[in-house]
Amino acid sequence: MKIRLLEPTEWVFFKELRIKAINESPTSFKFSPEQALDLPDSYWQHCLSDDRWFIGTMGGQVVAMGGIMPLKDDPSNFEIASVWIDPEHRGTGA
Repeated sequence: MKIRLLEPTEWVFFKELRIKAINESPTSFKFSPEQALDLPDSYWQHCLSDDRWFIGTMGGQVVAMGGIMPLKDDPSNFEIASVWIDPEHRGTGA
């Protein structure tokens, strides 16, 4: 698997991927699919400018996503959040 950092300019792609993940696993995320669709573009732009989001690809296909966010009480430390693996690749070592 190749992992790369998403750039702030990729916010539309990020939004589409997150909504796909939320639709696939609705109980695993902060927002419901309906709530995610109602979020303003500024929310998605903020995600990529303030936090770090990564995608994992295999054979040119996006198969994973996850983010790291600085802790509010200690910004020098981070938490891993919203890790998602495409269902077709779960259990494959992806």
